[in-house]
Amino acid sequence: MKFSDFRSNSHPYKRNFPSAEARCDLLETIISEFKKEISFTVFYSAICDADFYRERRSDSRITDRLGHPYLAAAYRVLSRVEFENRTMKNNKGNTFVVWDQQIYQEKLEALIADPLHLTRFTQIIDTAYFGNSHHSKLIQIADLLAGIPRYHCVCEHTRKPKKYFDERIAALVPTILQAAVARECFTEGLQEFYSHIEKSPDRSGL
Repeated sequence: MKFSDFRSNSHPYKRNFPSAEARCDLLETIISEFKKEISFTVFYSAICDADFYRERRSDSRITDRLGHPYLAAAYRVLSRVEFENRTMKNNKGNTFVVWDQQIYQEKLEALIADPLHLTRFTQIIDTAYFGNSHHSKLIQIADLLAGIPRYHCVCEHTRKPKKYFDERIAALVPTILQAAVARECFTEGLQEFYSHIEKSPDRSGL
């Protein structure tokens, strides 16, 4: 289950859930059932591509180490996980991070081994597992949890009239972001850089 397929009404949703209302009902059910079964925390980072490439030109660290918006978002998520769990006892090596873009594996592992913000990662293992979402239910859920606020964020930053699907997705965002961690995990240079490229998925500043 990929949010992009769900949104575009492609196979298999086109046959069984042809209307936007039916697909949104299904999505609400999935998220609701997931929340009932599993206690989870969302670490989320929305990077604007245009802002990223503009800001990247002014800082060699970004050019050298975070050469793509995916890496910038991933590094933000890694750092927030580390920052949130730093006070937990006996948690070293017990946090696993799963990614769905294998082409960035080496660069992400290098960032874990040698962080940009000069603080060693202690909560995250130095080898990450990469896979495609259609092979893992875990990644499928992550794809939905990321896809909903991402889609809403794009809608909020465009001037196109909102459609029924857009409004239903917007209504799901608070449900997901109730469990979101958005605390600042950087200082000085990196904090300023992310303030220019990172977008909020809602209007409250979360």
